[in-house]
Amino acid sequence: MTAPIFRHGDSHLLRGPVLAATVIAVGDLLYLDPADDTLKPAASLAWDTDLATTQGNFAENFAGVAREASAAGDETPVTYDRSPVAVYEYDIAAGAYVLGASMGPAKQTGNALENQKLAAAVAAAAIARVADVDLPATDRVRVTFAPAIVTGSSNAYSTVGA
Repeated sequence: MTAPIFRHGDSHLLRGPVLAATVIAVGDLLYLDPADDTLKPAASLAWDTDLATTQGNFAENFAGVAREASAAGDETPVTYDRSPVAVYEYDIAAGAYVLGASMGPAKQTGNALENQKLAAAVAAAAIARVADVDLPATDRVRVTFAPAIVTGSSNAYSTVGA
């Protein structure tokens, strides 16, 4: 697996709280856990029924992309990008993806989401859209993200009062 790459566009970098037990790598897809108001990587989210349901649960609290790491034992807030216009390049699950396709975290071999890999998602559970498919590697796409915590993003959960 190749690490995610920031390609271009305006970033909106913020810092968010993490627990000492949470390990985050640069490029991890992060959600804001409503139970403790801290950032966590996608794989930390509890599995619920199937991929579509779990992707939807993740989309509901999707915060953005980790721009710095957090090691076990570290409680220093981490920088993350919540921009809906920044373009990132990510690994993808097998399949053909067209421009504008809805994406969410991919499923690991077991019942957990991937931290740094995307797959197809229904629109209501999407956190990203494909922005560029003309890449030399067929197992990667460029995407823009739609954090739930950014009013005005295209995430189904970004509306205030939703």
